[in-house]
Amino acid sequence: MRLLLVLVALLSVGCGRFSVQTNASNVLAGQTSALLVKEYAPTEIAQYDASVLGYVEASDCQQRASDTKPNRRSVVNKLKIQTQKMGGNGLVVMACAESVEAMCNRYLACRAEAYLVPER
Repeated sequence: MRLLLVLVALLSVGCGRFSVQTNASNVLAGQTSALLVKEYAPTEIAQYDASVLGYVEASDCQQRASDTKPNRRSVVNKLKIQTQKMGGNGLVVMACAESVEAMCNRYLACRAEAYLVPER
């Protein structure tokens, strides 16, 4: 809130050059990458002539009790982004496990196989 007030004050005074930098393009690129990768069940991927690209792992940590709890969807999105960076378009989540870690109230980690699935 304080930053917003400072920005409004600077804009109203008309301070020469003013620029704002964000990571919005990185966030949007990651979301777009996740949309390009489909999650398959192990039995479902067997129906395709898919090539295994390798394993990917991702995790999420809830540092404070007031932070949002780790959830499977956000971790799987991270896996999808990694898969897309490897050139893949398919993903099979092998396992997810929740635990308590030294720096986390809750910790969720998932492991998956990345695939290149041919278009049908």
